[in-house]
Amino acid sequence: MKGLEHIHQFVPTASFSAWLYKIAQNHCNDLLKRNTRTFKSFIQYKLNLKQQPVHEYTDLIHELLDHLTLEERQILLLRSLEEYSYEEIATIMELKPSNIRKKYERLRKKLNHQKEKGGKKYEQSFKTGR
Repeated sequence: MKGLEHIHQFVPTASFSAWLYKIAQNHCNDLLKRNTRTFKSFIQYKLNLKQQPVHEYTDLIHELLDHLTLEERQILLLRSLEEYSYEEIATIMELKPSNIRKKYERLRKKLNHQKEKGGKKYEQSFKTGR
């Protein structure tokens, strides 16, 4: 709804999906700031997830993600899962594409370093390259 209300502010220099994602991100951040109970519920949900039996790599993934900052998680999500380009991520996060590339490189190295500390148990869990 907010996207439709502010469609006149869309500038075609950025992709529409990146612009729309930025609106959604800001809306979610506003909701979290206004309602701490929602955030506490999210933490409770996360704790409940850890108690349920899940895929063998889920614990590793959560453990590795716990070592990332909020910004690093967002970059990882947008790049790896949502498959946004560095330019689109830069638009969303209001940074330069070169900064996003460098941060993405660093967080991949950070994750690989954390994985190595975990031993050979999860050796097959990471793809090399990309």
